Amino acid sequence: MIEIIVHPHDKALPAPRSGRVPVHLYGSVGRSGTAAIGGPVLHVLSRIATPIDPVAFDFLSLSLAVTAADTFANRQRLQMGGLGHPSEGCASGTR
Repeated sequence: MIEIIVHPHDKALPAPRSGRVPVHLYGSVGRSGTAAIGGPVLHVLSRIATPIDPVAFDFLSLSLAVTAADTFANRQRLQMGGLGHPSEGCASGTR
């Protein structure tokens, strides 16, 4: 089983290892071995004149976490018993 760990603070993410993909939520570029997702979102949201409802922001964060799991875990390889890490041909958060 592959472990996708998503956190908005890059320094709070654990080190990557086999079977674990740390994902920097709202990050633009992941550090070595770390993926990133949602980088431009905070800048876009800061340009909206009205306040963002915290529930809507939580839903956005949850949606990005689900998208990260879908993006950085190779389902076909998981079904075949492999891990499906970004370095094994999956999409990379640093592209």
